[in-house]
Amino acid sequence: MGIKHFTHIGICVSNMEKSLEFYRQALGFEPTREILITDTHATLLQIPDLILHSQFIERDNCSLELLWFESPGHIGETAFHPMNTLGFAHLSFTVADIEDVIAKIVQYGGSTHPETRMTRTRDDGTRVELMFCQDPDGVRVELVNELGPG
Repeated sequence: MGIKHFTHIGICVSNMEKSLEFYRQALGFEPTREILITDTHATLLQIPDLILHSQFIERDNCSLELLWFESPGHIGETAFHPMNTLGFAHLSFTVADIEDVIAKIVQYGGSTHPETRMTRTRDDGTRVELMFCQDPDGVRVELVNELGPG
């Protein structure tokens, strides 16, 4: 196979400071490197008058790239889309204390969807509690709390 390895996932954000604080404080990511991308890359990205701030963050050997478009700005909405919407669906985290993580998500600008909270039993007999939340820009975040044998 020609691909050597996976590198990262890019997420467009409306406010770099707010998103960086959310991903650091609520989800435990740490910043690694920043890049300023300007008009010299406008053709590659197909965006004229480009000023793009890129902030890489990492956790558990997974890298996310937060992308804030100073110019020309961002497009789209923060709606809680159905999971069968094409494209990126969600980030998922196993948590030790779901209530603690929910509180941090809300504290740092995210939102929760209590109607999605459920408990189910996996095929191996492990009971898990699941709930979906969102980051400040609407990216779906799945929380999974492993409760133990059913």
